[in-house]
Amino acid sequence: MNRLRKAMNNWDMCEVEFINYRKDGSTFWTRTSLVPVSDGEGGYSHWVAIGRDISQQKKIDLQLTESLKEKNILLSEIHHRVKNNLAVVSGMMKVTGTKTKSQLIKDALQPEIDRARRKRLISGKLSIDLDLDFRQPQKP
Repeated sequence: MNRLRKAMNNWDMCEVEFINYRKDGSTFWTRTSLVPVSDGEGGYSHWVAIGRDISQQKKIDLQLTESLKEKNILLSEIHHRVKNNLAVVSGMMKVTGTKTKSQLIKDALQPEIDRARRKRLISGKLSIDLDLDFRQPQKP
């Protein structure tokens, strides 16, 4: 409402969203555009205001935000499980490599241990990138 007051005091056009009330007391979201009308002498004489009910859009936005939060939680859980599974596999290969006396097995396991480590690092990087992209919905 402060933005609306400031625009009106300066005779600037403005678009604001706010909750409005019906005669029965129920609420609805409205997007109101306010434009000053010139009086022909370099000043302004009155305003033209257009209000649109955006309640449905706000409801959809809220549903999308909630869905995004749920998907982010699921994505975090999947990342955690992948990271843990890769750590277990890598750990098992390391233990096997340290307990075996065969150099052939040790040489065969080392690339696999390195591969599991790289996958864990890539998984962590992807998780960070996705976290930055999906944590907060972007405003147009």
